[in-house]
Amino acid sequence: MSLDYMTTSIRHCFSIGMCVTLANSKVLFRLLDNTGSEVFKVTAEGRVTTNRLNLADLPTSAAGLAAGDVWNDGGTLKIK
Repeated sequence: MSLDYMTTSIRHCFSIGMCVTLANSKVLFRLLDNTGSEVFKVTAEGRVTTNRLNLADLPTSAAGLAAGDVWNDGGTLKIK
């Protein structure tokens, strides 16, 4: 774990390439591939960035879903 004095944040990176940042940083969570390239990131503003997204086994109907849930309507993603 290291203290980054530029952003006054605490960051911990794991050997699997996952880093978690707490406090005043804009990046809360990020995953790196085996080359150190970022493949997934979540910011403090709630923005999610990734180079590939796979939403497998989505429901095919909105029945029983809560507001904001994603479902597959014949190949078209919909948000209830």
